[in-house]
Amino acid sequence: MGQLNIYNIGTGHHRGETNNLLVLLHRDCPARDATGIASSKGGTWKIINDGAGSTDEGSGIGAKLKSIGGNAQGTGGSRGVMNATDAMLDLYEATKPDQVNIVGHSRGAITSVRVATKLFERAPNTPVNLFLVDPVKRMAQGTDFHNREIHPNVYRMMVVVMEDVGDKGLFKVMSLKQRGAGDKKRTHLPTDKFIRMPGSHGTATQVDGPIGQVTYQIARRFLRDCGAPVGPDIWSDRRVCNEYFKVQLMNPLVARNPKKPNDKVRVVNDNGKMVDVAKHSRRDRLDGLGIKNRMHGHAVFVNEHHYALFEGIYPHLAVALDNGYELDDPRVAVQVTALQSDCPRGYELLEKLNLV
Repeated sequence: MGQLNIYNIGTGHHRGETNNLLVLLHRDCPARDATGIASSKGGTWKIINDGAGSTDEGSGIGAKLKSIGGNAQGTGGSRGVMNATDAMLDLYEATKPDQVNIVGHSRGAITSVRVATKLFERAPNTPVNLFLVDPVKRMAQGTDFHNREIHPNVYRMMVVVMEDVGDKGLFKVMSLKQRGAGDKKRTHLPTDKFIRMPGSHGTATQVDGPIGQVTYQIARRFLRDCGAPVGPDIWSDRRVCNEYFKVQLMNPLVARNPKKPNDKVRVVNDNGKMVDVAKHSRRDRLDGLGIKNRMHGHAVFVNEHHYALFEGIYPHLAVALDNGYELDDPRVAVQVTALQSDCPRGYELLEKLNLV
């Protein structure tokens, strides 16, 4: 089966960043580089696009790095998105794949949505799979049919969104919509298409920290399940859970007011900068869009995805931790012992919380 694998980097970032989520996914993909090909029907291809960042056409790494501020406001980025979309459509015509897999971050995520929509218009029977990280709203093109609507050609989709963006309205998350065949009205995507993560807009794409590493592993597992080429050594559920617990060890719940020890908030270590989640959070916005995370503020679990993985391995312990049960129940105690050897960061967290 011929496949085209597209990786769209976010604003101000480029393929030379060795700790970037999309750069690593592109590196992992065992496919041929499609850069510059004029025509080659069939086969498996990959291509990576630098993020918008130049006020002329987004060209040149130096220009990108110097103009991040302007592009955060949308300067130059909109034309870059449209140019990248057109280039990917030309590449589709050159390769005529049986399946298209697209990964994008930030404005690169919106580029990914646009490519999927244009393919729906041009080749509606070609399946498209989308993995998006924090798609942003600030675009001159607006939020219309091409920029936020998910169409029936998208077979599988997952979106990682950040909960804690202290940006005073910048990088506002795009409210993605869907419309079934024959439907007149658009509806929000269901919450099971989303995974909420702590941290700010770029945290999930920096794989040298646990939040980025978890997102990287989630992306690899998603692409594997889509049948995309991802390379070897995909992590097990236990190893992903262990990495999730590093997030909780790094971002503990704290009592801001010593006189109210039960009134706790989370302080996020966002690449070395401590951010008070109570002051900087997208929670209300995401909740309003139906993108839920009942584990927000939980001392043990990062999000519902973390809990689901953990429950699949340690079902009795998961229920006990979720509901505040004692951990000396014989069935729970057995799983606590297993946790110590199989998921040591999880056991370390329970020790710090005085639960074991």
